[in-house]
Amino acid sequence: MSLALLALSGLAFADAPPPPPIVGGVETNSFEAVGTLVALDSAGRIVGSFCSGTLIGPSQVLTAAHCVDGMYDLKDMGYPSFDFVIGTSVRTSSGVWERAGIIAAHQHPVWNSVSLEADVAILDLDRNVETTLPALVNWNAPDASWDGSDITYVGWGKTDDSDADTSGVKRTVDVPYYTVYGDAIISYDPDGGNVCYGDSGGAAFVTDSDGTYRLAGVNSFIFNIDGGPPSCGLDGAAGGSARVDAYLDWIEGMVDLAAVEEGIEPEEEPDPEEEPEVPEEEPEDGGVPGDVAGADEDERTLDSSIVFEDDKARPASGCSVSGSPASMGLALLSLLGLVRRRRSQS
Repeated sequence: MSLALLALSGLAFADAPPPPPIVGGVETNSFEAVGTLVALDSAGRIVGSFCSGTLIGPSQVLTAAHCVDGMYDLKDMGYPSFDFVIGTSVRTSSGVWERAGIIAAHQHPVWNSVSLEADVAILDLDRNVETTLPALVNWNAPDASWDGSDITYVGWGKTDDSDADTSGVKRTVDVPYYTVYGDAIISYDPDGGNVCYGDSGGAAFVTDSDGTYRLAGVNSFIFNIDGGPPSCGLDGAAGGSARVDAYLDWIEGMVDLAAVEEGIEPEEEPDPEEEPEVPEEEPEDGGVPGDVAGADEDERTLDSSIVFEDDKARPASGCSVSGSPASMGLALLSLLGLVRRRRSQS
């Protein structure tokens, strides 16, 4: 199997054609806790979305560790700060329901960009999110009862392997559970449903016996189940997510999951017949998508600089195709287009 990481590829400002988010899925207004990570310019305007993430505490977001590596690269490129966006689309003002500044990033201490072990991270926001409640996590390891079940993916990435930039819109797709490989949940849909670039850090949900959606995985990589080159939607395309249950001790050390559990009503299953919200047309005055004109910007910290853990050396970029553990070649779905541009300018 060859695998590829799913991270910052969907940024609209990358010169190189970015790799493709959710493949074969639909736009959604549900799963409100799943937002997107966006880079800001010096004026605090959204430049583009690069990863996804899930609110799991009042001001804590669970995402992929390689998305934090992508933030290092973006900071090196001159983008000073980042926001977590709740809503449906960063391409229209109406699609941005709420923004909170990202002020700190914590990668799992054993995150390995080569093996992709522990591809999870916690982001601290500058305030509590008010628009929605945090998602509930999955407490139990996957077992045989998952056979025949679907993984519900939610992310803000692209929709296919073409050059077209379709990222920055929240989508979802159900993909059959395939197996567990180490700390990763593997899914495969012979009909082509999958995650893709920009979906990194997003949600892989399962449902419990009550039908409640629970966060079981953090979207991490794509691969070809037949051993061919990784892709989002070609024959053999499959996806993998870091198992939340495998890292619960670490996550609980940073987020009070029990308090979240006690204070949340189970989320109702979204109606598959519900029509997604239709994005408004782009502003004719050349406004930047996601730039919320007239918003209460004084209540936000637009120029907040992200604080990385100072006890760790700067990690190697997780944006390029990495080496392979055992017989698997892994590739992250993140800053691929940006890295290409940066290297071409160096």
